[in-house]
Amino acid sequence: MIAMWNHSEALMVAYYGWLCVMALCSAVIIYTDVRYYWVPDVAVGLLLLVNGAAWSLQLVAPNEEFTVSCLAGLGLLAWLEPQGLGTGDIKLLAVLALGCTGFTLYLVVCFSFLMGTLLALVLWLKQRQRLIPFAPCIVGGWWFSFFFSEECWQWLTYFL
Repeated sequence: MIAMWNHSEALMVAYYGWLCVMALCSAVIIYTDVRYYWVPDVAVGLLLLVNGAAWSLQLVAPNEEFTVSCLAGLGLLAWLEPQGLGTGDIKLLAVLALGCTGFTLYLVVCFSFLMGTLLALVLWLKQRQRLIPFAPCIVGGWWFSFFFSEECWQWLTYFL
């Protein structure tokens, strides 16, 4: 016998399913970027599907204007400094932006670049390595903003 779910239970199952897929894709992306300096399109495509589904189910509410302007700026950065930010990183940010509000996306970008700067500094000082895997920083920034955006917002508004 198939149990019938009410609307809120179905949304809860969809929400936790979305998070599980996000976690699985995050692990795959982090592993491949650290190991091969490559962001797999299959994982990014799956993230696009589940973030699109989450958006259509109104589990997430991205800010379209901020998302487009943020990604245009990152695209310009990649075009001006081709060795700095890879197209896989930009695609990953674009797909993750679908699951972010404007402030959350701002946190993702800030935290990603902060983590990337610290990682680059450590790798350069220890191994003189100039190339860093940036996708783990992006994914880490997304998870950080997912769990702590409310606290960051409260902290920020406290000082304003």
